[in-house]
Amino acid sequence: MAILVTIIGFALMGRRWLNITTLAWVAFTLFGSIYTFGLSLLQLSTIAIAYVIGRFVVPKKLAPPVIQT
Repeated sequence: MAILVTIIGFALMGRRWLNITTLAWVAFTLFGSIYTFGLSLLQLSTIAIAYVIGRFVVPKKLAPPVIQT
């Protein structure tokens, strides 16, 4: 639950923060204190799902209006 909340929370601040938070969670999962394959796989899938949800939360940048003369 903490993974989902932090990734979506930082996604509200922008795509850059979404990517940084996701990379931090992946690094923690791969190099942190999780040594069982099953738990690592479960946590990586949770990170992937949270990232996909976070991409929908990130506000899309609007194209500047084109002024025709």
